[in-house]
Amino acid sequence: MKNKNDIRNQRYEYIFQKVNETLGTNKILNKEIDYFGRSNEIWKAEYRDTGRDMEFYDLPEYLWGCLGSYAISSRTYVPKLSKAFREMNVVPKSILDYGAGIGLSTFDLADAFPDTTIYYYNISDFQLVLFNDLMEKFPTKNIVHITSLEGIDAEAVFCSEFFEHIKEPIPMAKHIADIAGVKYIVEASSFKFDDFAGHYPFFIFNGEEVPAALGQRMFNKGIRSLGFDNSRRTHGVTCWNSRPNIWVKL
Repeated sequence: MKNKNDIRNQRYEYIFQKVNETLGTNKILNKEIDYFGRSNEIWKAEYRDTGRDMEFYDLPEYLWGCLGSYAISSRTYVPKLSKAFREMNVVPKSILDYGAGIGLSTFDLADAFPDTTIYYYNISDFQLVLFNDLMEKFPTKNIVHITSLEGIDAEAVFCSEFFEHIKEPIPMAKHIADIAGVKYIVEASSFKFDDFAGHYPFFIFNGEEVPAALGQRMFNKGIRSLGFDNSRRTHGVTCWNSRPNIWVKL
């Protein structure tokens, strides 16, 4: 019987080749791979400062950015979240993977929480095609694809490498906090890395521009204003290096 890491690697390798096929590229899976180069150029030249920033995520070129975010960062978050929730004695009935991209993190969540309903929610057509490929190749009973947030009840919301892609993060955080049933917002953001595709050199907090280097500090302050605090204060539990942060509704 294969362990979870074997299956996770199979999914990643499968999607890696699917992205190569989709884009007509011939990237080789190794530690030196450049996931972001082309999408970084397109983002800065054509989308970041044009008011068309949200259109960027429908580009097929951003598929490599999705894979890069997962390979470099997101794939480490679910094991740490699973451990933290066990220490908190939390078994969520449902988890919403918000802005789930291709869905690799959605499958990781489904592995880690087999008795939990995992909602996949994303708006990019190109990314959705690859998610559907994953579901066909690796059918997983506790994953549910949703196209609307109406009528769902999500005890936890997983936002991996997400808020740094939103120029005004706190209104989005409030939108997520207002989803029915939400008790936990799990967040890992990279505000300070302003040179990546989809990231900004500054963000808007309370109507004012704030440099990217201060983004996480201002985000933490903003989410506390929505009635959340981090799990270190509420439960004495935290993930290593606060990645991800677990915000608990008070």
